[in-house]
Amino acid sequence: KGCPCPGRPLLCGIEALPPLPEEASPGHLSRGHIPSRPCSPSPATPHRHMVRMGFHLSFRSAKKAASESLLVSNPTTSFGYAETFRLLRTRVEYLLNKNGQKTLLIASVAEGEGKTITAANLAVMLSYAGNKVLLIDGNCDTNGNPGLSKLFGITPKDEDCLCARLETGNVSGLPSPEGAKHLRLLPNNDFSGDAADIIVSEKMNKLIRAAREQYDFIIIDTPALCRSGLAEYYAELSDCAVMVVRQGVA
Repeated sequence: KGCPCPGRPLLCGIEALPPLPEEASPGHLSRGHIPSRPCSPSPATPHRHMVRMGFHLSFRSAKKAASESLLVSNPTTSFGYAETFRLLRTRVEYLLNKNGQKTLLIASVAEGEGKTITAANLAVMLSYAGNKVLLIDGNCDTNGNPGLSKLFGITPKDEDCLCARLETGNVSGLPSPEGAKHLRLLPNNDFSGDAADIIVSEKMNKLIRAAREQYDFIIIDTPALCRSGLAEYYAELSDCAVMVVRQGVA
């Protein structure tokens, strides 16, 4: 069918993932591949692909992983938890390389669905494969939530944050999380002014163009769609998107 939401490509082509079989045993990883189905582009909107695949981590494995670390770079992380993101990395890397794409948006409809941890762990796994990866914290939280910086245990300098880098257009010399030498983090210390205007500005476009020249992949973590529409503006800067859905909730 034609795209039901012209001008807003992020949500196009979303379909419910099939449920996991009842016999799937706790503690084991189950994965079902669902081919990518791009929506029909509207005349006024550039074509976007939605990376669609089903990955499932059982409650037992997720609970164990949460008690140790949410990041796969932690050596105590369980094998099943890390393997989930390794499989995701393999699929995403294949699709991006196949289509000559670099910029990937990570989005979710509601808060607490695992969007930020998915963005972080996917970036780490891509860097483990030898790729130069830039992880952008696009979650413009008005409450000052440090997001990815807190997750990686990094206290960024003001000159390394997104607002400052927008002025210079420089994406070199950014902080690197421990244990991921090919990964660079572009943190966010809140936008001053209207965030939507800044995202669609020429400064942001210039920054993304510079990042495309220096990095193999760019991952953008965005606010939940129920709280903010900024993900749709970031979609204009991205080649494709991954929608994170919490099973049994979303």
